[in-house]
Amino acid sequence: MSYTTDRSFTEYTEYTSSFPLAPKPKQALLALVCSGCGSFHHQGIISEFEAGHCFLLYTREAPNTAVLSPELSCQISLLSFSLADVNALLGRDFQDTAIRDLFFEEVSFCHLKLLPEQMDAMRSYQKLCLSMQKDSLTIYRQTLHAMLLYFSRTLAILKPEKRQDSREFFSRSILTEQVKYLIRQNYSESLSLSDIAASVFANPSYLSRVFKEENGIPLSHYINQVRIQNAMVLLEDTEELIIDIAMACGYNYIPHFNRVFKEHTGMTPGAYRKSRRINRKSSD
Repeated sequence: MSYTTDRSFTEYTEYTSSFPLAPKPKQALLALVCSGCGSFHHQGIISEFEAGHCFLLYTREAPNTAVLSPELSCQISLLSFSLADVNALLGRDFQDTAIRDLFFEEVSFCHLKLLPEQMDAMRSYQKLCLSMQKDSLTIYRQTLHAMLLYFSRTLAILKPEKRQDSREFFSRSILTEQVKYLIRQNYSESLSLSDIAASVFANPSYLSRVFKEENGIPLSHYINQVRIQNAMVLLEDTEELIIDIAMACGYNYIPHFNRVFKEHTGMTPGAYRKSRRINRKSSD
């Protein structure tokens, strides 16, 4: 028999249009993106997601919704559970403090990019929670406890700078995700640090420091990374002139584009296009 009516699990639900992740009052929702990509909105913030990303959000009293907008068909694995179960499984030892911080502070939303082995582990925990729902409440809660403990430890690994002040931690993460989304949507435009900072209402020096701490690379490097990735697609899939591709990707000075492209790929734009065409012919 099932011991509660406020737990549910949906495996590989496929979405092709915008949909909300909206836990019911006093419930939590864990969503794993198994395939696909897109963008999501949460409390006025826009960011991107792809396969391997994980969402955890809960609702105590006020509604809490993240709206996912797939660019391609997405498969999402969902697990909902009650905060009453979370309350019941927590003890007073140190490891449970990390779980408690996930649910009993002001922050009620978490977005992570998981490594493949972490994704596999979270999927296994989800399935175990499903299978244990029909056994006993005690066994189910033990499984849920193990999953949340693993999630909190993964959070600590992926975000080692997390402090007790969760609001600051999550605001830093959200800020950099917003910046990355802005860059991906506007990479063809002139993107100065001051302009980007103004768009997200941040101090330029603070934004530059936080972005590097969160992502491990300078903001300027990430901008070039996005631009070169798009240039590579255009070089391979279109017949456009290299000068036109450079300008379409935000580079108005061709020697600068050539230098940056070679730094990222190890070859010039012309050599890259030629190599991709040779590879394509040989595969045909």
